[in-house]
Amino acid sequence: MNNITSAIAWLKNRCLLRYRESNDSQTLSIINLIDNTYQNIIECNISTTEINSIINKYYFDFDMDKSTNNDGFSMGFSDADRAALRHNILNIYKDITQNIVYRNKQETTNLETKDIFDNEEILHVISNNS
Repeated sequence: MNNITSAIAWLKNRCLLRYRESNDSQTLSIINLIDNTYQNIIECNISTTEINSIINKYYFDFDMDKSTNNDGFSMGFSDADRAALRHNILNIYKDITQNIVYRNKQETTNLETKDIFDNEEILHVISNNS
């Protein structure tokens, strides 16, 4: 689990336990939205239609069938070429996002995060209210 996920979980627990927010409060709805958005970014949850639309911005002939002229000029993509390009683009995206998350995790390793990620306060609140 990375620091962002931990911080979001801590914030959600703090709202629930310390400030007695209800599960359907606006605050927790926003926290859940942030968490879902972050997870979608990390996991690159995108449909094939959406990725095709993005690729079309950079490869104007992406939707065209592959053809070659007599002079050797080639244009368009075969189905296998399209699948390979989608696969490569998604892998590049995942490598970039994982590198950013890893770099941020390394940068925060030296910070004092005990107050944020220590669940002792949460356990204390639970035990006092039992």
